Amino acid sequence: MADFDALASMYDDDFTHTYIGWKQRRVVWNYLIKHLEPNLDILELNGGTGEDALFLANKGHKVLTTDRSTEMLKMSCQKLSKSKTKHPVRLKKLDLNHPTLSDTKATFDLVFSNFGGLNCIDKMALQRLHAFVSDRLKPGGALIFVIMPKDTLLEKWYRMWKGQKQAIKARQSEEGTTVSVEGDQVQTYFYNPPEIAEIFKSFSVKQHKITGLIPSYFEQSIQKYKVLFFPIFLLEAILIKTKIFSAWGDHFLIHLEKE
Repeated sequence: MADFDALASMYDDDFTHTYIGWKQRRVVWNYLIKHLEPNLDILELNGGTGEDALFLANKGHKVLTTDRSTEMLKMSCQKLSKSKTKHPVRLKKLDLNHPTLSDTKATFDLVFSNFGGLNCIDKMALQRLHAFVSDRLKPGGALIFVIMPKDTLLEKWYRMWKGQKQAIKARQSEEGTTVSVEGDQVQTYFYNPPEIAEIFKSFSVKQHKITGLIPSYFEQSIQKYKVLFFPIFLLEAILIKTKIFSAWGDHFLIHLEKE
């Protein structure tokens, strides 16, 4: 699993502050606003540059944000130090392959992971994560994960147009596929909602839905030809309201509750 240190300084420019990144994050935030009770203790996995931790803290939640990347945590610390939040955000380094916390008594109302951090670990690591979060959640606690699926629609069309059928097969493989991230080769695994539900089988699925159809590498095309993407935006608005086509999106949100 890569540390993503090389990506940290440019992540906000490459995704957070782009049209696609903003649009998908808004879908996630709107869901959180609608479904979260006030004053929660939240554990954030793969917190990145702190954008979500800042949002959650400003909503009055107590947040422990974690990441494997030291540079991501530094970026997050810088961002949070410039903002006044209702509660201070705590930061810790945590490896999703072998998640541990030094505070053995810490428990949470919600474990949250946004935008594909869980795609960087395989099924065995997800099973270890299942055990970890089960121990760390309070009674009635919840998981909200945002994950890249196997069957994303535009990615499949794009790869077929490029004649890259092997890339489609690799995305659907249990072994995952190698993705280049700022020169680092990152093994990436893709999961559809039923697979996540099966791995986290001690939880019940409350909801799952797409956060958007368009992959982030379409950003420049959208800026040049936004009108041509209008039909996709309309389809997106329809699909976001249903769980039937969750695996078609660039990411899907899945909300699970502790039984």
